[in-house]
Amino acid sequence: MAQEMPQKFAHDMVQQITSTVLWNTSEKVAPRPAQPNVRQQRGVSVEIVIAAGRVTPNADEITTPQAAKARRIANFLPRPVLLRDAVIVHNQDDNTTSIRFDTTAGPIRILMPVAEGFEFHVIHDSDTGSRILGSIRGGSISVRAIAYRISEFLRTRDLK
Repeated sequence: MAQEMPQKFAHDMVQQITSTVLWNTSEKVAPRPAQPNVRQQRGVSVEIVIAAGRVTPNADEITTPQAAKARRIANFLPRPVLLRDAVIVHNQDDNTTSIRFDTTAGPIRILMPVAEGFEFHVIHDSDTGSRILGSIRGGSISVRAIAYRISEFLRTRDLK
């Protein structure tokens, strides 16, 4: 009798735990599996297209190499404030693609190079016109390294 009591207690506890676990994992109450924390290709919040002087938010048909590179660079920006505020601008009138940030000094654009081996130009757009602030070499380095250089360029100049 002394041995049966702990065994019965253990058996009852196992039954209670099993029924609780099965009830909690039913379809009605089952928690959703956690989504992996992976940056997607289209993680940038805003893309705009400028064509014939009109601004439209639809950039689905833009598949140029500069557009693809701008998306990859924007997705690898190391600081959340940059990643959140990045806007990719496809200017079809000028045949350019750039990543734009609203900074303390006004809008700054990182102009994508027209071909491999060229530099990324950092342009400040103000009321008096556009001015090149500097350039970032990035001909043969990865998009992650370019994103880091852009972040450091803006951070060291207290722009973002």
